[in-house]
Amino acid sequence: MSRLIGQKAPEFSVCGVDEKGEFQTYTLDMFKGKYVVLFFYPMDFTFVCPLELVKMSQMAKEFAAVNTQVLGVSLDSEHTHLAWRSLPVNQGGVGALNYPLLADITRKMTTDYEALHTGTPPVPLRATVIIDPNGIVRVSQSNDLPIGRNPQELLRLIKAVQFHDIHGDVCPPNWSDGEASLEASKEGLQSYLDQQS
Repeated sequence: MSRLIGQKAPEFSVCGVDEKGEFQTYTLDMFKGKYVVLFFYPMDFTFVCPLELVKMSQMAKEFAAVNTQVLGVSLDSEHTHLAWRSLPVNQGGVGALNYPLLADITRKMTTDYEALHTGTPPVPLRATVIIDPNGIVRVSQSNDLPIGRNPQELLRLIKAVQFHDIHGDVCPPNWSDGEASLEASKEGLQSYLDQQS
């Protein structure tokens, strides 16, 4: 259970590589008014990581369409990120990505977001944090290092958070955009169950 849920997201200021392959400093404040997905991953030039990062890049327009900024984060330097982006996928790189990669070389950001694996060497877990436009952490999930994530599920979670923010209803298991929700009450549950039968 993350102590971050419902709390103000920790501030950060780190260097990163943008979509054009240029260095810049990134802060959480830059994304006020947007939903933010912090997509922590163990290390550049590894094996599951490029598959996740490339899939997230392929879906970047879908995230952008729901007012969401994706940010990849590892402990690698911005120079290592740039080198990894410079290699095509079939040569072990990730190619050009449609979102920035942040360089948390001090481990502060990863630690603040409870995403640091304590093994040797310490690296980020496959952790995902969704922050709303008010800077509040709404989702915090971590996978063990060998277990890749499903970007479609992350998009579903963002849409569920947004649906709740707009309508106030809660989202049942496996809820998808356009499906029935329910009022958070005994009567709301009964009405939902009646609709499902």
